[in-house]
Amino acid sequence: FQKKGSRLTLSDAGCGAAMCKAAMESAKLNVYINLKLMKDEEKVRQYQAKMDEAFVRGMVLADQVYREVEEELRP
Repeated sequence: FQKKGSRLTLSDAGCGAAMCKAAMESAKLNVYINLKLMKDEEKVRQYQAKMDEAFVRGMVLADQVYREVEEELRP
């Protein structure tokens, strides 16, 4: 992740990271409810694994962005 842009929008980047985490958590719940409706257990396992991997990667990145923004903004 690269630090580019105006320092005036730094808090916006942090807010965006927080909102991304909420969106990923919401999407994960939607995936769970839909996986419960599927009959093909192998497909369920495949989709679950893909979702878990994407979720972890996304949360790690969002946490990193948020932490870096917070460190920059903290007085």
